[in-house]
Amino acid sequence: MDSWQPYGVSMIYDAVSWLPDLSRTSFSTTVLLVTDGADNASVIEAETSGKIARRAAVPVYVLSLGPRRDRGVSSFSLDRHLLAALARATGGRLYEIRREEDVDQMCSDLLGRMRSQYLLGIATSGEGAVGDHTLEVVLRKKKLDIWYRRGYRGFDPLEINHDGRKK
Repeated sequence: MDSWQPYGVSMIYDAVSWLPDLSRTSFSTTVLLVTDGADNASVIEAETSGKIARRAAVPVYVLSLGPRRDRGVSSFSLDRHLLAALARATGGRLYEIRREEDVDQMCSDLLGRMRSQYLLGIATSGEGAVGDHTLEVVLRKKKLDIWYRRGYRGFDPLEINHDGRKK
């Protein structure tokens, strides 16, 4: 880890733009993005990349190999806010790897999350204009840790009565 140095060409935003296609054409349940956090060659802008990421049907877990805590000022820019927003929008999480101990902790946490994933589906009306919709998942047991997508892009949700029938 002492030898980590960012170098080369990174196109994080462009790579993120492939997520919706990847999630439709594979059986992937998780995407792992390993990055130094510096994007120096993307054609797509950060804001556009974030909008595209929200359409992905898989959580993105970001492993940031950014500047170590004990090195002081970094020679490159780590866009922590962008990486955290990407992970949050897809129901994933940002892991910042700075020490060897962080790798063990991240692996343990990530494997635990992958073993306990549940899929919740949303029925849409299939009518009207396609738009962005926010989601909120509320648990009765407050002690549970929950990570979920904060929204989806599509038709309005289907309105259902308490008896399970369409309104």
